[in-house]
Amino acid sequence: MPPFRMMWFSAICLMILPALGSEPKPSEKIDNPDYQAWSKFKVGTWLKSKRIHTSNGLSFEVESKSTLVRLDTDRAVLEIEERDNSGGSWKESLRNLHEVPAKMTLEELRKSRFGVTREGKLQEGEDEIEVAGKKLKCHWKAYESGSKDHGERYKVWFHDAIPGGVAQWELENWDTRPPCHGKMRFDVVGW
Repeated sequence: MPPFRMMWFSAICLMILPALGSEPKPSEKIDNPDYQAWSKFKVGTWLKSKRIHTSNGLSFEVESKSTLVRLDTDRAVLEIEERDNSGGSWKESLRNLHEVPAKMTLEELRKSRFGVTREGKLQEGEDEIEVAGKKLKCHWKAYESGSKDHGERYKVWFHDAIPGGVAQWELENWDTRPPCHGKMRFDVVGW
């Protein structure tokens, strides 16, 4: 899975797991939130996005297009095209296929999401934000875990009309040993 998809996946998981109530058994299959968000759309639906990565004063952008190329009852398949300017000039990457299973075990979700747990502070609310030039009322969830020495903070804005269900997200992480501070922001720019 491409790293940004893992981060996005991680953010979505952080938002979904607390809503499950009691934690499922490790072998129990549960609905995959990524599949649920894409399964509402027809094959051929696409989403364009932009991510800005900043770490220790360095920054680069990634432009991405995700297209739903297959949808079955057990999985969705996305074709992901990206280009980035990490080397100072824009370069195209290869097209990648990303398979999104309809159901996963909690253990699989956790492995896909950097060992996500249910520990931490979760907040929710409603905001009107601009997404691809349109004002949309979005439900947001924010999550923070860790300490002043090491941790991460996510905020994700959701809207059902957007393929994949996510309108925008922000991630910030920090670690004092060695000193490191990173931010990432994802914005939908078209669909």
